[in-house]
Amino acid sequence: SALAAALSDGITDILAPVAQPLLPDETHRPHVVLLVGVNGSGKTTTAGKLAQQWVQAGKKVT
Repeated sequence: SALAAALSDGITDILAPVAQPLLPDETHRPHVVLLVGVNGSGKTTTAGKLAQQWVQAGKKVT
């Protein structure tokens, strides 16, 4: 819908200037990533995608 598109564009405009890759600092271990969201919001999918990116970058994911 037009409302959803407008909200998406607005949020993107707000967050774009501060967007940066999520790359854990190697000097501080272990790394813990907390994903929070309501049921069905994509937490598991996002966790899987992050894990895949880190494995491809040669990082250990458990």
